[in-house]
Amino acid sequence: MVNFRDYQLKIIDKGYEIITRSCFLYLSMEVRTGKTLTSLGIAVKLNPKNVLFLTKKKAISSISNDFALMGVDYDVINYESMHKLPKKKWDVVILDESHSCFLGNTLIDGVKIKDIKVGSFQKSFNFDKNCYEMKKVTNVFKNKLDEDLVKIKCNGKEIVCTKSHKIFTRRGWVKAGEILSTDELQVVRQEESIRFERLESVEVYKLKDKERIEQLCPDGYVYDIEVEGNHNYLAESILVHNCGAYPKPSKRAKDVKSLLTKHSPYVIMLSGTPTPESYSQMYHQVYGIKGNPFSGYKNFYRFCDDHVILSTRKIGGYNVNDYSNGKESILELMKPYMISFTQEQAGFSSRIDEEILTVNVSDEIKSICSRLKKDRIAYVGDEVILGDTGVKLMSKLHQLYSGTVKFESGNSMVLDTSKADYIKWKFTGNKVGIFYKFTAELEALKSVFNDDLTTDLDEFNSTDKHIALQIVSGREGISLKNADFIVFYNIDFSATSYWQARDRMTTIDRSYNKVYWIFSDKGIESKIHRTVLGKKNFTLNHFYND
Repeated sequence: MVNFRDYQLKIIDKGYEIITRSCFLYLSMEVRTGKTLTSLGIAVKLNPKNVLFLTKKKAISSISNDFALMGVDYDVINYESMHKLPKKKWDVVILDESHSCFLGNTLIDGVKIKDIKVGSFQKSFNFDKNCYEMKKVTNVFKNKLDEDLVKIKCNGKEIVCTKSHKIFTRRGWVKAGEILSTDELQVVRQEESIRFERLESVEVYKLKDKERIEQLCPDGYVYDIEVEGNHNYLAESILVHNCGAYPKPSKRAKDVKSLLTKHSPYVIMLSGTPTPESYSQMYHQVYGIKGNPFSGYKNFYRFCDDHVILSTRKIGGYNVNDYSNGKESILELMKPYMISFTQEQAGFSSRIDEEILTVNVSDEIKSICSRLKKDRIAYVGDEVILGDTGVKLMSKLHQLYSGTVKFESGNSMVLDTSKADYIKWKFTGNKVGIFYKFTAELEALKSVFNDDLTTDLDEFNSTDKHIALQIVSGREGISLKNADFIVFYNIDFSATSYWQARDRMTTIDRSYNKVYWIFSDKGIESKIHRTVLGKKNFTLNHFYND
């Protein structure tokens, strides 16, 4: 039996009124106000036979627990596993945080694309600044191969991608299947300059050529990443587009649209951050929903005629349209379908205090960082740490000052456990939720905490163990209300990560939360912290422009 709060009951009634009128509802509720449980309350009121909840993998467990309380026949699955859905007729589909491809062994900045994690940083080209920079990966996609493959050789490198994936040439962005033998591709030799190299060869492999396709793509899957801001990245040193650009929907958006078209369900969308980068993002979030406010537009470009201030960028001598400057008219059109709700409206009066604790790192770490700053290169045994650009130097120092590093070889190593040792000593007798940034930091924590640490939320809630979560994957959809404190082993550059992760303990009944940041005495974490505090995004207007 679920006991809803008064404000949730009001939202359920209002949401039911909206969705029965339009078959579509968007709940834009701030974190910890209970948007998941509220959405289930609305779904139950619709008296459905089958409910489908699409979310991120880390949130599945807690959502399943909520569903169990409601007594509804349901399925909860992550977006990347939609192809595994059972054959059912879905009456209600709930979409949680709903914002072209390469083979899995394609190297992206030295890492196989299938091994890249959300929240990591990859080289990307900033056309405004005319230089390469490190940008955050906001999504990773794994899709069944369903189109022809193209093998492209250039500058001594080789990539194999789907024919629709765009490659940057001297004549602009061109689909791989439309690359000409006379094309020149942008490649990296020196990261601070643009360089075009003549294409060496291009071959197309038809999907029906099963023997050759199986040789090229033995697991039957292709991969892509979405890169924040620039929407491009380097595949084997060749500049390629990602799938997250505004004019075209992502593979996820297409899959969701196909699902909704097939089942014609009631649709409930959930987000605490509906448009983190641009209002233009709203179009492809809802374009698969019948009767959405933009359904009268033939496509994204016609939508932009009315709702986007179009500008152009100079790319390789060509003018390319920039669709990111969406107007607030987009929010106005969404209002009849949206319910926005803040923590303040919910009656939250909890205070979050932050404290920065400083840890002395080992002399070895200080020595490596000193050599890296001076020579832009350092060695640990046979392994190489390279900081040959400003961005790369900052990234390596960010890792090192927390005791880990990823070498040029792709190998990672824990060099110092000072932070983990300090956390274990400082919080003896307390139960803590620990957020880490780099994968190797989890290994450092495990080596110190041993069996007293888990990465499983259910185990954390049912035992005295601490929990360790990566910042990006753990910042949404879970509650750490059973933790005494939240401790950040390291800090992320994202303002979204900062505000959402630090709020994981908050409940309406909890009046005080304490968050600790563990910074190294000579590190760059404090500078990142100041930068993140100064960031703003488009999310706030969804709550305060009503």
